[in-house]
Amino acid sequence: PAFARLLGVVLLELGLHQPLDAAIGWQGEGESTLARQMLAAKPLPERSLLLGDRLFGSPWLMWFLLPLLAACQGAFLLRARTGLKAKRIQRYADGSWLVEIKVTDPETKRKVGVIRVREILADIRVETGGKPLRIRLWTSLLDAAAHPAMELVELYAARWEHELFYRELKSHLHGCGNLLDAQTPVTAAQEAIAMLLAASLITSQRAAVAGTAG
Repeated sequence: PAFARLLGVVLLELGLHQPLDAAIGWQGEGESTLARQMLAAKPLPERSLLLGDRLFGSPWLMWFLLPLLAACQGAFLLRARTGLKAKRIQRYADGSWLVEIKVTDPETKRKVGVIRVREILADIRVETGGKPLRIRLWTSLLDAAAHPAMELVELYAARWEHELFYRELKSHLHGCGNLLDAQTPVTAAQEAIAMLLAASLITSQRAAVAGTAG
């Protein structure tokens, strides 16, 4: 391609769009690899609900996340691809299922274990009367009475704030869309990090204004 790509992931607080952490790929690492590196390096906030789209809804990443989230009393709610296999164990009153998923190491192709998660299938309509979009969610929140399926589907919809954050970062704050001004990998990473620092300062100002306004 005419332009090189700088891959990265951002851990974002969705309410005020505060970037909590980030990882940038120097050696062509994919987003899933970068996410594992980032999440292993720094504890998540207490009682976090970690949201992620289909890229992150993989058995291998969930296997990695479970002990990290247990340490902070957190949980995950991830969108999964329809092609991934899961064995249904028990159906809950809200229509969700307890499912069992085999976990395979992507490098060795060997089975490393089995995890149990709750599966939620939901039809989402972007507009009234439009064609519904079927989504498949996997969560470590297994108590259907404490965490009803509809409540979790509505919470997952908040993940779209992450896309709005990237729009703010690229179009509003940077102003040049997907193209950076830097000419080398090092300066490109510096530019991306500077944008994240600026976004954090803006978030702090949002919080201050909100506090003043009550």
